[in-house]
Amino acid sequence: MTNTCLANCTNNTYSQNGQCVLNCNSGSYADPFTNRCSSSCSNVSYSGDPTTNKCVLHCPANYYKSNGFCATTCSGADFADNITWSCTPLCSTGYWGHNFLCITQCPGNFYAHLTDRICYTNSTIDGSLNIFTDDITKTWVSVCPISPLLFGDRATKTCISVCYGTYYSDPVSR
Repeated sequence: MTNTCLANCTNNTYSQNGQCVLNCNSGSYADPFTNRCSSSCSNVSYSGDPTTNKCVLHCPANYYKSNGFCATTCSGADFADNITWSCTPLCSTGYWGHNFLCITQCPGNFYAHLTDRICYTNSTIDGSLNIFTDDITKTWVSVCPISPLLFGDRATKTCISVCYGTYYSDPVSR
């Protein structure tokens, strides 16, 4: 520091409360584009890192980019994606959203929806949709598999091997 009045802070210092400082206070982030301590980063590619109080291009290990900040967990409709290390409404290809995380396989009675990449149970899928749960692939399908030959049961929204009651197997429409 040179004890000089400056129009802008320089040399990796940041304006905070009328002074040029080396480190910003907790809750504000050193923004390299404005040389100010700010409550958020001015460049949308950067995120506020609570471990360093700086705007960073990449969040530290075990932190996700979430709405301009680095966070340890995701909230709302977002899932923690360990491929992109970001909070996202759509997991990376081959991953499914479940309990705020992107996972490789849906657990228990949850099935992967191939379009929105989210794990759903039978009760959470719109009953008007002609899709069924396939226990072999643990996914929602519009047509049940032919090997083994399975049929779509619209009442239970599952692929079954034998139709029951007054329903008949139709290998053409399955």
